[in-house]
Amino acid sequence: MSEYPHIVKIHEKAEKLNAGRKPQFGDKMRNLVAGEGNPRRDAYFVKQKTVTGRLNPGMWYTMTDGEGSFWDSCPKGLIFIDD
Repeated sequence: MSEYPHIVKIHEKAEKLNAGRKPQFGDKMRNLVAGEGNPRRDAYFVKQKTVTGRLNPGMWYTMTDGEGSFWDSCPKGLIFIDD
């Protein structure tokens, strides 16, 4: 990950902003790695899952747009949006 220092900075910022808070079903979150025009930038937390194996192992969050689309996001770049 050291090849991408800007991503490391985003992850550090997200960790500081979240201050150990864990998401609950339905929490609205923002992916700081995604650009402003990205439709998956803001989404709702569905569940946490752990992936094992060689490809992208670790903890991931399943997110939704609330309209039927689901995807997995790395939690390191996600922050809570409190409306």
